[in-house]
Amino acid sequence: MLKDRFVRVKMRKFFREQRPISYVGKVTAFNDFWVVMAGKMVMVCRNQSKGVQVDVKPANYVIPRDSVESICVLPDS
Repeated sequence: MLKDRFVRVKMRKFFREQRPISYVGKVTAFNDFWVVMAGKMVMVCRNQSKGVQVDVKPANYVIPRDSVESICVLPDS
């Protein structure tokens, strides 16, 4: 269903002080328990001048579905 699609996976915040984290990239595997994707992590940081921290190089991530707040399908371009 989501395999080979570009998505943004927004993670749940388990406590108030936790920073919002999202992953943006291409899904390589998807099932009821895991989302496996190749992409970059994006974290909102108010103490930096830009306000956001983005990974320099893409990496492979295995994300548990219990920690996912939402998945947004992005256009291929």
